[in-house]
Amino acid sequence: MHGMPWYARTNSPLLRCVLLLASTAVISALVAVIIKQAVIYSRDDTVRNAVEWRTARAIAYPNITVCNAKFFEKTRLEGT
Repeated sequence: MHGMPWYARTNSPLLRCVLLLASTAVISALVAVIIKQAVIYSRDDTVRNAVEWRTARAIAYPNITVCNAKFFEKTRLEGT
């Protein structure tokens, strides 16, 4: 860690405690942010799709690419 050389050089117990608490707080905050973002990402179940428009005399339908199995849940197919 960046502040550890300062921790090793100081003789003051108060300064050692402050440096140790500050570095622990920073590391804990980073872990908390990572966990929070992982939880937010795991709850995102949006279905992303794309439509490609073509103008041609003959187009073969349907050309569907299924990227997410949740697209075929009963509630989504009913449109509710």
